[in-house]
Amino acid sequence: MIRFRRPAPAVVFAAAFLLGPALAHAAGDGRFSLSGDRVHVYNLAGAVKVTAGAGTSVTVVSRMQGKDAAQISVQTFPGNEPALVFQYPGKTILYRPESAGSRNTFRTNLDVGADGRFGDGWGKNGLGLGRRKVEIKSSGSGTEAWTDLDIAIPRGQRAAIHLGVGAVTVANVDGELLVDCAAASVEAQGTRGTLKIDTGSGAVSARDVGGLVLIDTGSGGVAVNDFTGSELLIDTGSGDVRLAAISADERVSVDSGSGRVEIVEVRSPRVAVDTGSGSVFVRLAGTPRDVSVDTGSGAVTIEAPATLDAMVEMETGSGALEVEFPMKSVTRDDDHVTGTIGKGTGRVVLGTGSGRIRLVRV
Repeated sequence: MIRFRRPAPAVVFAAAFLLGPALAHAAGDGRFSLSGDRVHVYNLAGAVKVTAGAGTSVTVVSRMQGKDAAQISVQTFPGNEPALVFQYPGKTILYRPESAGSRNTFRTNLDVGADGRFGDGWGKNGLGLGRRKVEIKSSGSGTEAWTDLDIAIPRGQRAAIHLGVGAVTVANVDGELLVDCAAASVEAQGTRGTLKIDTGSGAVSARDVGGLVLIDTGSGGVAVNDFTGSELLIDTGSGDVRLAAISADERVSVDSGSGRVEIVEVRSPRVAVDTGSGSVFVRLAGTPRDVSVDTGSGAVTIEAPATLDAMVEMETGSGALEVEFPMKSVTRDDDHVTGTIGKGTGRVVLGTGSGRIRLVRV
């Protein structure tokens, strides 16, 4: 559990973010307001809480933490996409949100621009000039400082939260939100609109989310429960993926380098799973037009309703092939089966380098 220090009285900065040059403020707890087509917030370390806000501006409440918190400065950049940037001195940041004796050890490196910006989209418009390598770690020597943030986003707003190391929670935001992290866990609940989560490492979980959801993680498990929207797209380098109660008007796609993929009660015209290694389980709640599963190694099981209507192709490098549905026009050999279920309106293509493939009734 992250322990917050008791904040000093809030300082309100009444800045015109759309006019004049960038404005710098000394370190201190504060409250900020930003308006624009797309609002950016940059912070190298801390816990970030994102919630639904009222009005027409994004509000940010900051709490500086750590013995060197006074060395953090805050700068705002105006324009159509205004940015609030928490700037840290030096090249080594010590982030210890719990206690000096915490067992949660980490070390993360990332590129930071001269103005303190980093992450997705960083480098455009000359932001890459004067960049430096920054290390954020849990122990050792360095600048012991981080900033915890509460961010409120009004309905329909476009916003991007850029975090180096820490944790992000998102609740009830209805807009277009990017959560861009180097190494952080992300939890989302009750979002609508567009939600994009991109983290280099860290677990991602979402429930009761809708609209368009895209989750990209270098390593870390992904769990999504209760999704209703247009598309759900998951891309992870390594880590288990579990999806449950999924309804997508267009498609559901999972691309994983390694890890088990489990999709339970999915209803969508297109369902696709591609994994380098790991077993795959999919339970279809409806009759899709296109189902494709490809894994380098691991068993594949598809549970489908009796109304399944598709051309079927199954292939394994080594392992059994099992179909519980009556099929017509069947072609079979030791590692390959094709045939038609019903009228063959849709398509089901299942493949594994090694492992058993099963197409069974729910």
